[in-house]
Amino acid sequence: MLSANSLRKLKLPAIGALALLLAVAGYYLLLAVRRTTYLTASNVRLLSTIGHQFDDWVRRQEQIFRIVAQLDEPSAITKDWRSSANWKFGRRPPPPDTPLDVKPPTLSVDSSGKMLLTLESNWGDSRIVPFDAPIFEALQRDVFDVVILAAPDGRILKQSGHADLYLADLAPLVASGDSAAKTGHADVRDLAGTTYRLFRQRCCGRVRVQTSADGPAAEKPEPSSGTDGEPAAKKDGGKSRKPGSGDSAGSDARSASGKITDGLVVCGLVSTSTLTERRFAVSYSTMLIIAGVLLMIVVSWPFLKLWLIGNRQRVRLIDMLLLGISSLLVLSVGTLYLLDSYAYTRLKAHIHDGLKTLSEGIRSNMRREIAAAYSQLRVLQSASSAETGAGPRIVVDALQRTPKLDFSFYPFFEAYSLIDSKGFQQQKWSIRSRSQSPPRIPVSDREYFTRIVENQTWSLPPEGGLPEIKDFALESIRSITRMDTQAVLAVRNDSPADLPVATLAFPMISLIKPVVPEGFGFAVIEDRDDGRVLFHSDDRRNLIEQFFLETDRDRRLRSVVAARRAELMDLRYWGRDYSAYVAPLAGFPWSVVTFYEKDRVRSVNVDWMLTTLLFLIPYMLGCVFLCLLILIFPVVTGPVGLAAALLTALLIGRRMWAQRTGAISPGWQAAA
Repeated sequence: MLSANSLRKLKLPAIGALALLLAVAGYYLLLAVRRTTYLTASNVRLLSTIGHQFDDWVRRQEQIFRIVAQLDEPSAITKDWRSSANWKFGRRPPPPDTPLDVKPPTLSVDSSGKMLLTLESNWGDSRIVPFDAPIFEALQRDVFDVVILAAPDGRILKQSGHADLYLADLAPLVASGDSAAKTGHADVRDLAGTTYRLFRQRCCGRVRVQTSADGPAAEKPEPSSGTDGEPAAKKDGGKSRKPGSGDSAGSDARSASGKITDGLVVCGLVSTSTLTERRFAVSYSTMLIIAGVLLMIVVSWPFLKLWLIGNRQRVRLIDMLLLGISSLLVLSVGTLYLLDSYAYTRLKAHIHDGLKTLSEGIRSNMRREIAAAYSQLRVLQSASSAETGAGPRIVVDALQRTPKLDFSFYPFFEAYSLIDSKGFQQQKWSIRSRSQSPPRIPVSDREYFTRIVENQTWSLPPEGGLPEIKDFALESIRSITRMDTQAVLAVRNDSPADLPVATLAFPMISLIKPVVPEGFGFAVIEDRDDGRVLFHSDDRRNLIEQFFLETDRDRRLRSVVAARRAELMDLRYWGRDYSAYVAPLAGFPWSVVTFYEKDRVRSVNVDWMLTTLLFLIPYMLGCVFLCLLILIFPVVTGPVGLAAALLTALLIGRRMWAQRTGAISPGWQAAA
């Protein structure tokens, strides 16, 4: 029992420990609330950005339809296109004094579950575009478990992600009386045995969606059957029932023959367990610090007991032994943490060097690739200017049909185009076959076109043996025809004069889908606004992500980018800790950010600590064994007795080892 004096001594440390515990708990709860707000906002923002991409895709399809329909002989343009069968044109010339009017596009789902976008005009023209929407696959699957595209009335049109969930209707997933098209988030209880959070965002307000109660609900993903062979979601109390099942919000708005609604809804499902894990995640460093403090408190108990001992309490032998063991443990753990801090600092320095090397490599490779593409563009310009009198056309299999041209500078380009002053591609050279070659399209809203026309070009000085590049524009884009990511290099064209812009579309292999070391990543961002991502090591995020927003508007990052200086820093990116190196790109209003996830470094550090502790445990067990010998044989008190105990332990250990190996020498046997 502790005396009253000892309890008074213990009162102040107990109050301090309780206050520290409350402070840590309060900070942790506040951090969890902030993370919840961030995760909710970032998920809704991601869906909003993807919705804008859908809007842009639909708008471009309308623009192509309008430009083709206004031609005198539109069928002459579309006859060589792979999608020529999807074009229908009315009588030409059109009715006099009747301007072209493109009706709002209609999205429908056929009997096989394929989505089709139908465009029509008042001149009797029509076009059907498969709404496979490759941009849909660009949704961040590392954020959402299931991604859904639905009509405003809740009918699910397309789904990707978790194969065990096959949903037919969105309305049963929202609260009673709530609209399926309402922007925000809501909890979904017990969906295929898992609780999810549903995030919703409206998009494509101009698109009319035609749904049918008899048609298929969605394009079914690859099913993963449960134990009874049925899709998992269908076993869950009707969560994926067909529309019109009675209690679903908004289902009464549908008619038996279907309904036409305006707009689309992009949704994402995230399991609440994943959100909880991200919300309450504790870093490895924090866990190591907490474990070290707790271990120090435990091994310091003999010191605390000695400090609280009363005048009438005597110090026993075991107290002194525990005091010695505790002292040894404190010194061992302290030394371990000091050495670990040194090793961790060296490891971080190695990672920082890797970030700088990666950044320099990206900038160097990008500069060389731009120089090669620029030289190839000039060669193609010379060849096209020599062909006088060539009208609008598409040259396919350019590498095979023009063998005399020098394609050694950059043979990987996608297409070369000459654009008129209105922004329409008049001449186009493609390295693909006729069936795979992209059509001539309008590009008047592209940044590279406006920069050349308005003379807002960039220039790169000579560097590392590379020539100077003057008066060009470079833009990261998603192809209108195939929706894949690529880059376009544009320069001014003088011959012929009615085609003032020459462009080269190329894959930009130095920045799009490059091979980077495991754990490393990069992003090329704009210096202005919210830091739009132009190129990313994960090309699904190209032109979709706003880097400043996803880093919580980090002030240090924005100041470094604005000052255009190179600097190492720590970032909170997509809710995770990263080491980052920011450097400006010479000649561009862009910056390149290379980053490495800290959890990888911390996991290596934890492995080091655990390995060291495993080697430390036998050492400490030996000390405990020695103390037990002293307790069992109290005569072992002085130096002679201690030496005798050590010698006895050595002889016993040697004999046990010799018996195990079967080799006992006579001398050791006599001594034993």
